[in-house]
Amino acid sequence: MFLPRYSGFLSLLRFCARSLIPLILYLGAKGPVLDWQRKFAMTLDYLFGRGVSEGLPLGSFAYVTSRRTGKLRSVSWNGRLLATIRSDGGVALTVFCAEMLCASKSFDGNCATVAEEAVGSVSSGLSVFAKHVVRCGSNIRPRSEVVVLSPKGKVVAVGKAVLSARDMMSFERGVAVKVREGAGSGLDSESVSAGGPVKSKRLKGERR
Repeated sequence: MFLPRYSGFLSLLRFCARSLIPLILYLGAKGPVLDWQRKFAMTLDYLFGRGVSEGLPLGSFAYVTSRRTGKLRSVSWNGRLLATIRSDGGVALTVFCAEMLCASKSFDGNCATVAEEAVGSVSSGLSVFAKHVVRCGSNIRPRSEVVVLSPKGKVVAVGKAVLSARDMMSFERGVAVKVREGAGSGLDSESVSAGGPVKSKRLKGERR
């Protein structure tokens, strides 16, 4: 009674070995199927649109993981921070990374354009108000990552959306984007005075 069962168990082990050993050898030769480079690329494509990660020098990025959890914490390139990974799996972009991602047409859905007179205040780190939004991408929803652009297409700031894309275009009051990092005073701003109020400018055909 014991020998047949034991023999069947050995047969099962031999079958598993024949199935798993080639896979183990393949992984050992090729490396992990999902390394940090691929995981970061997949995360960008999932959050910001398919193909967004294409063209990025992913192999040159430095990936920093948590010693406690082993999860990815941040990504940098040539000593400059690109993004930090939040505990919920979201990605907090820097202005530097936003400028790289904006080279992809697929990323346009995550961008909001503000009127020229708001560029100076937003680039200095102040929040974006709905009345200043003249265009926004369809991917924007509350709590999603947003890249704020000037009318010339330059990155003004990065932050988190408070309103959806539809509400940003229809509301006249309230905060639309909470800015996390502004691009600074390097961008041109023709109509903003330091400390002065920022007035809304309606652009014909831009609002719904």
